[in-house]
Amino acid sequence: MFDPEGCCAVWDGRFQPLHRGHVAVMERILDRFDAPLVVMVIQSSVVPGGDAYTREADRHHAAARNPLTLWERCQMLDAVVEAEGWRERVRVLGILRPDLFWPQIQPFYPPRRFMILTGKDDYERAKAGFWAGLGETCATLDCAGLPAISASEVKANLRAGTGIESWLHPATHDYFRRIDGIERFRAAAV
Repeated sequence: MFDPEGCCAVWDGRFQPLHRGHVAVMERILDRFDAPLVVMVIQSSVVPGGDAYTREADRHHAAARNPLTLWERCQMLDAVVEAEGWRERVRVLGILRPDLFWPQIQPFYPPRRFMILTGKDDYERAKAGFWAGLGETCATLDCAGLPAISASEVKANLRAGTGIESWLHPATHDYFRRIDGIERFRAAAV
């Protein structure tokens, strides 16, 4: 049985863009686990070839699907952390893809940790297999009752120029406008 005492919860993702569904997951993590949360914002990069997980990850990390830079996504997450008063429990770090660069980035992860997964789709289940293959402890978050927001749905609405207020956390609205986020998502592939 896993004992999270003294560990950090680690949740990773692309956050392209950070939307209200992500914020709801963060709230649930903080409610369910009495542990600090480290959010790892993954730099999108593609390395052709590899195993089935790497090929699926490459599809998610294709440049055309990821118009926001690592820095911008970290800034948006940091704004939400500040606005929600989570500064004492949440850290945001930008990293390279763990499936491609694990030996190089492992030192950036907390030494005592467990990985949080949502289990919401095949990609999340593949991530669970990846982490388990590295010997990492994983916890699947119960997402029942959370808003069913998909990144594809958010991106489609942003490309249409509708609903920035309904899809993005209020702390990110002005920043998203300043970086011309809607135009960048209009130009992005699904």
